[in-house]
Amino acid sequence: MDTNNNEDYIDYSKIANDKFLKNIYQIQIDNQQLVIKHIGKGSHVPDIIVKEEFGSKKNLYLYNCVYANDEIDFLKENINQDKFLPIVKLIQKNDKDKNFFTISVKFNTEINYDAVLTNFDIYLTYTINNNIYHIDLEKNINSTNIIEILFGKLNELNIKL
Repeated sequence: MDTNNNEDYIDYSKIANDKFLKNIYQIQIDNQQLVIKHIGKGSHVPDIIVKEEFGSKKNLYLYNCVYANDEIDFLKENINQDKFLPIVKLIQKNDKDKNFFTISVKFNTEINYDAVLTNFDIYLTYTINNNIYHIDLEKNINSTNIIEILFGKLNELNIKL
């Protein structure tokens, strides 16, 4: 079939593919404000690799977390539960287990896409030996200092990476 000469030809492949793609969002924070920003579409929603296999033992992995719209929608429906949404995630892989360290947001009010939100709290959350910890942080975090704050807090807690 010659699709170039047929005025009645409609390419449904783009529409069909679009139907199965998820909207992808990133939490962007700037001190007292944050935005759940649409950054694209995809069938798979992987975290963004910042750096992998670093540190003295080459066992640290750092990611910027992204979310599909269904993950955000679930959180919107369950806002009254203690749900922490990581912004950045550091994984320490050891011989037998993994330790997770995040800077996470907990929303205290309605969640909207692509809108400035101010009613939230920021936490350092971490899991060591299957024990989960949450430490309240000040809202002085932005894209230029978030990794420095993560490593600084871990250093203050004498957590050896």
